[in-house]
Amino acid sequence: MSAHEPTRRPLSASALAARLGTSTRTARRVWAQPRAQYEAQSLARQRPWEAQGISRATWYRRKHRAESLAQASAPTVPNRSGPQQGIA
Repeated sequence: MSAHEPTRRPLSASALAARLGTSTRTARRVWAQPRAQYEAQSLARQRPWEAQGISRATWYRRKHRAESLAQASAPTVPNRSGPQQGIA
């Protein structure tokens, strides 16, 4: 799973176990997603590239390129520290 995926868990199993006062094994078992549900939501199972009539590799390349362009065109926050001294 890439860093761009929104389905990442915010806590690790060990952090959850510590917070709940249980073992990591119990935390993983409680937090686990059933395999059928995981596969139903996976892109490989949905195959959106076939709907567009392109190869899987091309679909991922275009997706990556679109994400890169969206990130590059995002507005940037100006530096509010004021003018820097000593820079000519």
